Amino acid sequence: MTVWREFLAFVDGSEDGLARMRMAMDVAAKHKGRLEALVLVELPLPDLAVASETLEGMFDDAYRKVRTAGANAVTALNIIAKEAKVEVNVSSWEIPGGQARDAAARAARTADLVIFGKPETLDDSDLDTDIFVGATMEGGRPWPDAAALDQAARLGQAGASSRGRARLKLRAPCKPLSRS
Repeated sequence: MTVWREFLAFVDGSEDGLARMRMAMDVAAKHKGRLEALVLVELPLPDLAVASETLEGMFDDAYRKVRTAGANAVTALNIIAKEAKVEVNVSSWEIPGGQARDAAARAARTADLVIFGKPETLDDSDLDTDIFVGATMEGGRPWPDAAALDQAARLGQAGASSRGRARLKLRAPCKPLSRS
C-alpha cells in the first residue's frame, strides 16, 4: 500500500484556487498527512528600455498589484484553513516572470502527492500550464544512486537477460532523500 505523508497544493486566490485548497485539506486529512499550500507569485520583469517616468510608474504599479494579490491569496487561504481547523503551511514564493516551471519543479520534489489546477489560459496567463509542466515533467525526487539508474536503463533495453532484471528487483528500494 502506498503511504502518502507530504502533500503539496499549488493554489491562488481565485475561486478555483480556494476550492482546490479545500479539496487538498480533505485529501491530506484522509491520509493523515501534512499539507503545504503554495502560492506562486510571478513578478513582472522590468522593461530595461524604460524611457520615461510614466512607464516606470506603470511598472511599479503592476509590481505592487501582483504582490498584493499574492498576499491577499495567502490571507484568504489561511482563513479557510483556520475555519476548517486544519493545520496547513500556507506560503508564497515570489518568482521572476517566466520562472514558474523551475519553481514548481523545486517545490514538487519533496511531496508525495502534488495537487494543482487544470492548465488553462482563460486569464491570458500561462502560469497554470507552467506549474503543471514543471511539477510533472521536471519535478520528482532525485535518484540517489546514479549507477543503479544506469543499470536499470541498460536492463530495460531489449535483449537484457531476465537474470539481470531479477537481480535489480532484489535491490533495496530507493528511499527518498530526507529533509534537512
